[in-house]
Amino acid sequence: MTKPIILLAEDHPGWDKLLRHSLNNNPNLIVQDSFGSKQEVLAAIADFPLDLLVLDVKLRDGCALALYEYLQQMETPISSLVLTAHDEDVYMAWALAGGAVGHLLKTEDVESIVDAIRRAAWGEWLWTEYQLLRIRHWQQVAGDKWATLTEREREVVAALADFKCDVEIAEVLGISVKTAGNHVTHILEKLDMPNRREVARWAVRYKLVGFGYNGPTFTKNREKSLMTGR
Repeated sequence: MTKPIILLAEDHPGWDKLLRHSLNNNPNLIVQDSFGSKQEVLAAIADFPLDLLVLDVKLRDGCALALYEYLQQMETPISSLVLTAHDEDVYMAWALAGGAVGHLLKTEDVESIVDAIRRAAWGEWLWTEYQLLRIRHWQQVAGDKWATLTEREREVVAALADFKCDVEIAEVLGISVKTAGNHVTHILEKLDMPNRREVARWAVRYKLVGFGYNGPTFTKNREKSLMTGR
């Protein structure tokens, strides 16, 4: 029986060493290698045949969930499992939208983590109903609204979350002050919010800005997953 091949995307030296040691002690798994940046992971995916990518949310060069934009375009999909210290609904939503089979926290004991990685490598779905409920809620209050905004409007929201006025928004984005004001008006209408302060609070609360990733794009299969748990 062929052993599943695993690649680790982890930039914390301590965790990398612990995971590699623990997984290498499992006779039913093969750890191909580990890398701490998105660029290194992309290169490795192109070079190595993999059964599972174990992915931390944050790597040296930014938000690792952006890798899903690449993984979803591959002819032969690679299964992935998120392992992170960040217990955030938005990260779980992005991971599910990207096709991850589960989302684990580093606060779990190492034995449980290794067992979950083993199960994921053999194709098991690890999302819990509680996690899916949290994702559904995030999608309703944040994700669906975020999806209605254009890329430029999202940039304006990020500026609002940084307490910028229309003049500053115009300067940062290279647009006129009038255009900046029009964008703000359209954003308020789309989000059904009374003022820019509420928009800023909403964007910060639901972690929609500042992570170097534009958020999830749910396919019909991912939408089905939210409703059925698979």
